[in-house]
Amino acid sequence: MARMLPMRTTGLVNCIWCLNSQIWSCRAKPYAHYWLGELYLVLEQPNLELSRQAFQLLLDLYPQHNKVPDASFKLATVYYAKGNAERAKTMLDAVVATYPKQPVAELAKKFLADKY
Repeated sequence: MARMLPMRTTGLVNCIWCLNSQIWSCRAKPYAHYWLGELYLVLEQPNLELSRQAFQLLLDLYPQHNKVPDASFKLATVYYAKGNAERAKTMLDAVVATYPKQPVAELAKKFLADKY
């Protein structure tokens, strides 16, 4: 069963990528960017760069969307994983300052406390 998950996950990435590339006016498109970014992180061989690109696209194209706080947090963790701790810290601080009442602010605080 464990060996099937990566194949299923890869298939899901492909499906979301196709949906994302073919339905430009769909209201679900920001969610597709978000979940594509998430899925690139859980592949058997994670792809940090493609994850970064997916989260960044959501932030660039849909700056008012409700997934922006979560995508900002995830993007910061990707930068940290890629070795850019300064950029990650700046983004995490911004998440805490910009979204103080959202649950993602607590995740950002915990990440900051654990890593810095």
